[in-house]
Amino acid sequence: MRTFLVGLVIGTLIPLVVRAMPQGPNARETISIGIADLSLGMAEDAVITKLRATGRSPRTTPITEEMKAKGMTSALLVGEDGSGPFTMIFFESGKLHSVKKSLLSETVDPEFAKQLYSALQELESEGDSQCNIHTWSGEAPNLGLKSASLRCGKKLIMFHVASYKSQKDLVTLFEELSAP
Repeated sequence: MRTFLVGLVIGTLIPLVVRAMPQGPNARETISIGIADLSLGMAEDAVITKLRATGRSPRTTPITEEMKAKGMTSALLVGEDGSGPFTMIFFESGKLHSVKKSLLSETVDPEFAKQLYSALQELESEGDSQCNIHTWSGEAPNLGLKSASLRCGKKLIMFHVASYKSQKDLVTLFEELSAP
């Protein structure tokens, strides 16, 4: 079973990690939103122009006090209209600071994500990674949450499985690029 799960993790994450591998001098600091490549430090107006040029409709969204405390000064949402992956883009003093985009459709099988969670949790406990693997879970009334992340440099792949007692499990998978 362990071999199967490790194979499942490798088979699932390799395409994501390969896509995140350096393609040029600043590739680790670049993330693609459709065909728009965004790089850390890009000016906010350049990001908006690039997204609009590829048919996306970025929308300014308010930032929370917590985000302000972390230095964020503005944020954009992309893909709410179904035009592509749902993406959150954050800026610090007008420069691109981080991007978080969804990698899953709504039709993912929650059992798959639970198995992936278990496999990542096992790898984390064995220390079998050159990247950082982190898993965590929590319980609340009517809700169970399991999450895992794989961070390699400035790139992060993270997923959550939310188990609601009265609803179908919800699975989210994100790719994130962020400045230190």
